[in-house]
Amino acid sequence: MKTSSEIYHMVKEPWKIVLEGCVEDDFLYATLLAWEIIPFGYIKLHPVILPIREHFNGYRLLNSNELQRAGFTGADEWLEKAEEIWRERRTEKSKKRFPSLLDRLNYNNLLTTQNSSKRYVVLYNATGTNLVSCVIDKSSLPCFIANGKEVKPKGFIVDVKTWFFETENEMEAYYVCAIFNSEIINELIKPLQPRGLFGARAIHRRPLLFAIPKYNSNDDMHLKLADIGKECHEKVKAMKFAQKNNVRAEVRNKLKGEITKVNKIVSKFINIRMEGE
Repeated sequence: MKTSSEIYHMVKEPWKIVLEGCVEDDFLYATLLAWEIIPFGYIKLHPVILPIREHFNGYRLLNSNELQRAGFTGADEWLEKAEEIWRERRTEKSKKRFPSLLDRLNYNNLLTTQNSSKRYVVLYNATGTNLVSCVIDKSSLPCFIANGKEVKPKGFIVDVKTWFFETENEMEAYYVCAIFNSEIINELIKPLQPRGLFGARAIHRRPLLFAIPKYNSNDDMHLKLADIGKECHEKVKAMKFAQKNNVRAEVRNKLKGEITKVNKIVSKFINIRMEGE
């Protein structure tokens, strides 16, 4: 394993660090970074090393002693290096709040409370101007290449810059995702977003402030939204993008008809009249 060059060029000092070493694949997971979510899909997943084990329906962090006792010398060395860097470069405030790197990694228990048994995860971006969402099916995660071999990640872990909803119900996942990709919800949050130099920013819990009905498999509108959401995911998977810088806009343009259908249904949920009606 080696620190991603993409991430290295994005971070600021004092965290411009490259870690490199051999780590057991027991600790290889996949994640999705917020800026790589696109409507009804994603650009790519990233491999991450995490010292965790499934524990009941969540995860448990393993410290250095536990890794040593279990014989995971590679993961232990990796964690020790990262811990040393954390101790050297953390601020005084972080020193008090997060005595160890594991405390920081599991900030507010946002890592260990993720449900390892739920198959589907709906994600949306915590920051940015416009709301965008996709569904991750943990049962079909792509392999990563390590030492010329395909390695299957142990699971999917949600990144801190994304908000998420976990479910075992496939159609519920696509239903929720379709709503978050509607132009209706995106416009409703605009007056609630703080504004920066480049316009509206920060999304966080704002999409959840509106009356989104709980999924009902007996409701025809809910089923229709779920079908559209699933269909859009299949279309995005097959897409080839002409440019890298504005993929979200390109996807929205290619799915204009489907998003219009989503808008009409969502507007009925929250009693908003659309133009032309």
